[in-house]
Amino acid sequence: MRNLGALVLAIPILVAVYARSLLRRGIAGRLGAGIAAAAIIGLVAVVSLPPAQSAASPVSEKPAPVAAELLDAVRTGHSLTAPFAGSVRERHATPGQYLATGAPVVTIVKVHPLRLRVSIPERESSSVRVGQLVRVTLEGDPTVHQGRVSRISPAIEEDSRTLNIEAEVANPAGLLRPEAWLLSAAYLAWLAPGRERGELLRLAALAASAPALWALSDLLVTGDPLHSLTGTRDTAETLRRRTGLGQVPGTVPRRLGEILREPVLVGAAGGGILALAWLRDRARLPAIVGVASMVAFCVLAAAGLPILGRYLLLPAALLAIFAGAGAFGWLALAREDPRRRAWAAFGALVLVLLAAFAPAQADRLASLRRSIGIQERIRDDLHALADSGAFRAACAPVAVPNHRPVPLLALWLDRRSSGIVSAQLRRPRRGYYVDPATAAVERNFTLDRNDPRPLTAAVPPGFALVARNRSWRLFARC
Repeated sequence: MRNLGALVLAIPILVAVYARSLLRRGIAGRLGAGIAAAAIIGLVAVVSLPPAQSAASPVSEKPAPVAAELLDAVRTGHSLTAPFAGSVRERHATPGQYLATGAPVVTIVKVHPLRLRVSIPERESSSVRVGQLVRVTLEGDPTVHQGRVSRISPAIEEDSRTLNIEAEVANPAGLLRPEAWLLSAAYLAWLAPGRERGELLRLAALAASAPALWALSDLLVTGDPLHSLTGTRDTAETLRRRTGLGQVPGTVPRRLGEILREPVLVGAAGGGILALAWLRDRARLPAIVGVASMVAFCVLAAAGLPILGRYLLLPAALLAIFAGAGAFGWLALAREDPRRRAWAAFGALVLVLLAAFAPAQADRLASLRRSIGIQERIRDDLHALADSGAFRAACAPVAVPNHRPVPLLALWLDRRSSGIVSAQLRRPRRGYYVDPATAAVERNFTLDRNDPRPLTAAVPPGFALVARNRSWRLFARC
């Protein structure tokens, strides 16, 4: 299986590197052409490779004794321990490379908890205290993230007359998701036969610690140990997301198709059948994990959580691996094995399908790039309007056509988010109204098309035009 492993891992790694370069150029969101899945395969493949060295320790070209020892450690595969737990954001060197003194090896970021740094006006500084609850909203995400004030500057900034504070905000996206708990329970059941009672109890306590700590953090931050569950479920209901077991059969295949696309699905189906038939010992474990991940997904759907594509990334990654086996698994069979020829023919079919779909997926990427460019232009125009000096602090509130501009204007205007209101929920009588200059801006700058909208956003009576640019118009009645 060594040749199979090398080939199956090499292709997704190369595609994942290409996907990463696209992301650096601003391509985000839904990645067509199976690039998202390829990136996932690349990550899975990287995890399967020998661990990469991670530290910021320098290595000189003519190593001193300590540097020479460090270089020997790198060459022999020893680990270099980072000063804190986190994720590698960027690798600055490759194994075996000589670096100048002081050159970084990797950049590591800590993703949980996140540190939020903000400045508040002097007039509000007396109302801030350490441990105070903070609520944070992000562009494109309706979820309200909560944290606590952790540090307060001892003095007011003389130039801006503001007080700098820091808050620690929980980042559940950086933690294990609930389906991982179910998988850990399944793995515990796998390990149970033949284990002594004491050892089994220790493993069970370890598996239960993740959901217990999650519930405890929810309790400390929000006062509700089930806030992550109930909050997500309530948001799914508000935004009319698809959820429930009855939606799984019709929605899951479509979502998997959006991630992987048709050629990969064909390869996964054939590769799974061939691998389980002729390489059963090697295919059994990923097949079991795949089934367990789908069971976990169904449990979450039954609990009222939304059926979103990102919740299917683990099953999609496993299907992509089976697609790689479908294309190259025949290499694991002996040369004289008569089954090798039939498997190789199927692998060739998969590669032809991938090549045939490539132009259409390139067009999808180009369309995505254009869409992101439009979004960036609208956002930049909104930022320019906020910085134009047209807004006066004494004139409030600021009304916007939907929820999406709320956190942006709160940040750029240095106002409380409660002072930025959606005209779909409340019709202002005074203050400012930020109006899309064209129907295209209104259509393209929406947080979620299912946002609650009991009112139709429109310029309120008595408001006069005070500023405008190519994407936005500002009306006021102060």
